[in-house]
Amino acid sequence: MGTWLARVHFPNGHVRYAKQAAGAGFARQFLPSDFDEVRYVFSKRGAYKKFRALLIRRNVLDSWYDFESKATERALREWRELNSIEVAG
Repeated sequence: MGTWLARVHFPNGHVRYAKQAAGAGFARQFLPSDFDEVRYVFSKRGAYKKFRALLIRRNVLDSWYDFESKATERALREWRELNSIEVAG
């Protein structure tokens, strides 16, 4: 049996929402005093750049990368399960 690869494209709105949700979750856990600022940042244009600047100021950028990676993996796993998509290998 052969193998094949598929590339799935997500609409930009879904990606933006996922980053916003991950950012809010991170702020709740690691930056509770900045939660309102994070919500405000994600309501405007250029949100990710501003969010990253906040993370650098608070010295938690590496923690964010770890959190974001795990959140992305979890979201993709849930999406695959919801759409009955199995990953081989």
